Amino acid sequence: MVTKTAPDQFTEPFETYSPEQISDSRSHSWLNRISKTVFANPAVEALFVSTGEEAVRDYWVVIPERDIALVRELISDQQEKVLSLFAQTENAPFQLDFHIVY
Repeated sequence: MVTKTAPDQFTEPFETYSPEQISDSRSHSWLNRISKTVFANPAVEALFVSTGEEAVRDYWVVIPERDIALVRELISDQQEKVLSLFAQTENAPFQLDFHIVY
């Protein structure tokens, strides 16, 4: 799945979910939330999200410029916001691996 614009709708996982327990609509809602948070940074060009059968999703953020200060800001600021979204929820629909490509 490639997202070019921020859609609509993250937590330290307290439980692991089997693929059958992960509702596509529920997962999609969380990915939309994450995307909105990450797209708040204007340097973000694209997002790539794995949509495999696993309870772990890979989330790739693409920044076109090789600006290490920008990468650090995204990691410390935006990722912190995303993780705080997860922290406010008791049950995460999936686990997430967060990657930044620049």
